[in-house]
Amino acid sequence: MPDWDLTEVQEVTENRVQTLDRSLDILEELAKSKSPLGVTEIGKRVGLSKSTVHRILQTLCWRGYIEKNEEHYCLGLKIVELGSTLLNDLDIRKIAGPILEQAATTLEEAVHLVLYDSGEVVYIDTKGSSQKIINMYSKVGRRAPIHATAVGKAMLSFLPENKLEEIISKKGLYKITEKTITNKEEFLRHLGQVRKEKVAYDDEENEVGIYCIGTPVFDYSGNIIGGVSVSGPATRIKEKGLKETAAIVKKIGEEVSTRMGFLPGKARI
Repeated sequence: MPDWDLTEVQEVTENRVQTLDRSLDILEELAKSKSPLGVTEIGKRVGLSKSTVHRILQTLCWRGYIEKNEEHYCLGLKIVELGSTLLNDLDIRKIAGPILEQAATTLEEAVHLVLYDSGEVVYIDTKGSSQKIINMYSKVGRRAPIHATAVGKAMLSFLPENKLEEIISKKGLYKITEKTITNKEEFLRHLGQVRKEKVAYDDEENEVGIYCIGTPVFDYSGNIIGGVSVSGPATRIKEKGLKETAAIVKKIGEEVSTRMGFLPGKARI
């Protein structure tokens, strides 16, 4: 949900259309699932009867938003079409694309562009590695927890203190792996170091076996608008040299920021 105030939330709650609301719940569940779902399973997940779910599914199938394979359902090509239209209209993606492509070739790892949304990071572009990519969260459209990702921490470190406190309060610092930082005081100290270096590290904090290095991206007004990161198997990233890789990632972020009109030294903290 966007960062609305209480009045706006109440207004939306009072005026939303129930059937549309339920349809979106179903679409979101299908988007989160790693495999197609049957009517019964969908009903359990969204709290609706099989008959209600079946009626909604029929309409969504007819409009192309989902597809049916025997007795199971998954997202349809219409979703891809809409998503592609949105992504193509994002200027930062167009600007960063060639830069990420070059970086992926240089680093021989997956390089990502992400945006902040409602206390999470959303991957809007990924340039693949010539080697095997095993990072599930790097796929375009996927969301990831902001406190456990390198690029998320890079963005958090440059947010105003009140906004940072709000995100931590709402989302929490929940444990994902054994290495996730869950203590608030420790996390804030960690962010202070990230802000000094303008680069953040995720040493298997979000996914076991995956190491990420991220840096922020600023717009012309000095505000955080996103971030870029590189990720790959932890052993391989470390073998390449963390400082050397971090320097390249930081340069990528600076170049994208410059293309977005950012002037060094103008970041708002």
